[in-house]
Amino acid sequence: MTMNGDDEWLIDWRCKSFPPLAEGTPASQIGEAKWDLLTDFTTPVAALQESALAHNLDRMRSYCAEHGVRIAPHGKTTMSPELIRRQLEHGAWAMTAATAWQARAMLTFGVPRVIIANECIDPVGLQWIVHYMWVNRDAEVYVFVDSIDAVEAMRTAIQESVARARRPRNLSSATPSELATSATDGARSMLDRISAPSGDPASGGFPGFPGFPPVARPIPVLVEVGVVGGRAGVRDVSTAVAVGRAVAHAPELELAGVGCFEGVLGGRRVPEVVEPVREFLRTTRRVGEELMDADAFRAERPVILTAGGSAFFDQVVDVFTADREQYRRPVEVVIRSGCYVTHDHSTYREASPFRSAGESDFVPAMQVWSRVLSTPEPGLAIIDAGKRDISTDARMPLVLGRWRDGVYQPFGDGTGDDDAGGAASVIVDRFNDQHGYVQMTGAGTPPLRVGDLVALGISHPCTTFDKWRVIPVVDDERHVVGAVRTFF
Repeated sequence: MTMNGDDEWLIDWRCKSFPPLAEGTPASQIGEAKWDLLTDFTTPVAALQESALAHNLDRMRSYCAEHGVRIAPHGKTTMSPELIRRQLEHGAWAMTAATAWQARAMLTFGVPRVIIANECIDPVGLQWIVHYMWVNRDAEVYVFVDSIDAVEAMRTAIQESVARARRPRNLSSATPSELATSATDGARSMLDRISAPSGDPASGGFPGFPGFPPVARPIPVLVEVGVVGGRAGVRDVSTAVAVGRAVAHAPELELAGVGCFEGVLGGRRVPEVVEPVREFLRTTRRVGEELMDADAFRAERPVILTAGGSAFFDQVVDVFTADREQYRRPVEVVIRSGCYVTHDHSTYREASPFRSAGESDFVPAMQVWSRVLSTPEPGLAIIDAGKRDISTDARMPLVLGRWRDGVYQPFGDGTGDDDAGGAASVIVDRFNDQHGYVQMTGAGTPPLRVGDLVALGISHPCTTFDKWRVIPVVDDERHVVGAVRTFF
């Protein structure tokens, strides 16, 4: 099965907050229904603004073209075939995943190339990667590694899988279904199974993995560099070079590049964060240069240098592309920003590389709309959005405005930058599973009353997307023009 964002699917009861009368509506006809987000949907409801999505996709494509770099967006942000398809259409060279399962999902979405920006020593995941790359000769699945122990674990997993597949199968204790599978397998040669077209691109052409290719394509590997106190990644240059050499000498693997994630050092664009980020990137570059000097990288392909969350991708480009002619090998700089496609109203808005540069910034594309259920005390409004609906792991959402009696009233400038209306402050204080607590302070009439709809601006889109199976896409008047799915 291929799920590339163009396949047909239906709205049903699993699509949280969609109109009950929408049951059975094909995805291709959602725009024709002319639903209004604020009058036809139940609350809470998350929504994406089409004009902001289009702007952000165009902005990142232009940036990469201007600086001569590639982008492999972190697909875990959305896990959406529709949004990933649009990122590919806007020049994404690959998508980035964190696990073998995520990579499988993205390949099912039609992605031709995936970087698993994480150590991948799961034997089942590695076996699947080898299968997939064997059958799909144009596909590439890259993985990170940060130790010689991990290199050996990967080699062992691949070798044991090959050896197990080559051993005669003992069917004396097999179940009837296993005997039937064996008979079916025996009716085809290994060559038939390897060369036959796969009906499911993500299956690798080996339903249930009954066989294994006699000679596997080497898995392309990138050495991950880390920082003390951070998560995975080699902590010093000499050890990183040793790990790279170990990869280069492993016939089951091939050294494709060096990578890191600078976001572990912080997200604020202040000197005490930016300078350590730049130093970390210089260290990562040095690892790549020393491995080039050692001729450790695979031949006839550019060396990949990759980093870049959504806050400091400009620093990655600056450090990795400086004096590019001094590299001993052709280098492909790949940034991995994921949140740019929707941006946000808080964390990434503040950290955006474009915000202080006088350039066209990304635009927040996601909001969650919630209804005021109760005002049980002065200065307190209870809304129907909770932890099951919106991200709370980075910062609390911002209250952007209210909708009452058919009229939208922004609070401040409607972006979350200013206090609510200049007369009162409206702040999300905390959440339960299905409720939010909104504090209202200041003189005058309380800005929220029972029945009001409130627009919430999110912080950290990753952990809002994973709470919605289907999210409506709206125009600037909040008319629904489409929808995207997520698979977490």
